[in-house]
Amino acid sequence: MSVLPLVGYTLLNDLWQSTSEPGKAGVPMHVSIRIKGHLDQSWQQWLEGLQIVHESDGTSRLSGRLQDQSALYGVLSKIDRLSLTLLSLERSETRPNEG
Repeated sequence: MSVLPLVGYTLLNDLWQSTSEPGKAGVPMHVSIRIKGHLDQSWQQWLEGLQIVHESDGTSRLSGRLQDQSALYGVLSKIDRLSLTLLSLERSETRPNEG
């Protein structure tokens, strides 16, 4: 009898391993998060100071620098608590125009 791996567990485990590599903790990063709808500017400070830009297609882009991976998870948790629809997330260790 063979046991098939749980797909959800495998994906979450892979994500955990990719974000918990040695040396990754405390590494500042630039993020760009797109959500459905226009989010009021008053949420900017609560969302770790990410800049909120209203796009013409009815979405909002939150972008800026976060201290580390745990700060990113915190912002994603806040987005979830506001019942916002996450459309995309891009993360890099440097700003896109910094090379």
